[in-house]
Amino acid sequence: MGALLGIVGLGVIGLMGLLLVATREAEELPPEEIPPEEIPPEEVEEVIDAEFRSGYVYWAALTE
Repeated sequence: MGALLGIVGLGVIGLMGLLLVATREAEELPPEEIPPEEIPPEEVEEVIDAEFRSGYVYWAALTE
């Protein structure tokens, strides 16, 4: 009899868990990433320029 109550208790707990999952609010999805083809050329040039400058500063510091 105790085993039957244990099984029923686990079933009730499982159903309560399913109910909780089914009724909670949906999580917000992260924003979609923009493919490189859709990025305007100005933004791409700025990123490349910034990377070039940081590399230039790095090499300039090594030569001093």
